[in-house]
Amino acid sequence: MTKQDFINYYTDVHLSCPTDEYFIRMMQAVWNVTEDDDAAIYKEQLAFFISQVRLRVLEMSNHNLEEFVLRKIFNHFDTNKSGTLTLDELQAMVS
Repeated sequence: MTKQDFINYYTDVHLSCPTDEYFIRMMQAVWNVTEDDDAAIYKEQLAFFISQVRLRVLEMSNHNLEEFVLRKIFNHFDTNKSGTLTLDELQAMVS
């Protein structure tokens, strides 16, 4: 099963769940994993990631920071057209 197969399958399953909490409990039971409420992103890691995103956007825009250019780049990486960038979409941006 590929990552995309997994996402497609569980997107469909999620749609049939009554609540997000129910879906989370189901995922925890099926896959024997839990959310790590204590997980932390260190300030340095976040700063590095932000700098990588910034460099990538500058590179893709040829240092043109006009709004329409930035929106075009954003829309290119917003593959699910949600209006936000997921972690996977951000990772694709800096890869």
